[in-house]
Amino acid sequence: MAVVKAPGMPRIETITATGTWYKPNGVRAVWVRVIGGGGGGGGAESTIAGQAAVAGGGGAGGYSEELITAASLPDAVSVVVGVGGAGGAAGQNAGGDGESSSFGAFCTANGGGGGLSPASATATIGAGGAGGGASGGHVNCHGGDGANGRSAADVINQPGYGGDSQLAPPVYGPDFFVATSEGAPGMFPGGGGAGAQNAGAIAGADDKAGGAGAPGVVIVMSWM
Repeated sequence: MAVVKAPGMPRIETITATGTWYKPNGVRAVWVRVIGGGGGGGGAESTIAGQAAVAGGGGAGGYSEELITAASLPDAVSVVVGVGGAGGAAGQNAGGDGESSSFGAFCTANGGGGGLSPASATATIGAGGAGGGASGGHVNCHGGDGANGRSAADVINQPGYGGDSQLAPPVYGPDFFVATSEGAPGMFPGGGGAGAQNAGAIAGADDKAGGAGAPGVVIVMSWM
């Protein structure tokens, strides 16, 4: 956990692991921002000439924020930081879902869904995972959906990008003319991992793994 405090500024705690938050002495209010873990991108199986396997990207974790007065805060609050979903294992395997993050019962941000792998090399594309929802906060937003894989021919393909969270950009796969690649990991915090791809009978078009989703985060800003 990183803590930042400058004169005249709120104390900022960036919490990256599940644990307990303790109310500081003299705190007047806290602003809490919560992001769930991102979903993993789908894997891609090997291909032969005329085939393509282009997986979907994982969805980003949801986002929730809430301003809480000191009178409403207990002395200790349970904090959960959701881990990102695993990238789909090399081959025809979906990415894992991200886990939820929460600050006590005040606000919760759900994890993003994993991207899918094509049902077969001839099915060509896999669907992207849905962005996670959120609840409890004064502001609740869905994470960005992961994109579907795209294919125009067995040499012009693009795997689905990982969805963007409220605090992280999307992560893209390679250019259209790169015919084989593993998925890139999602951007912290809460970004979805990119899907993997294979196309045609080129060297290296063996089973490929999707990118892992990024873990979530809980940020607490305390005014003293």
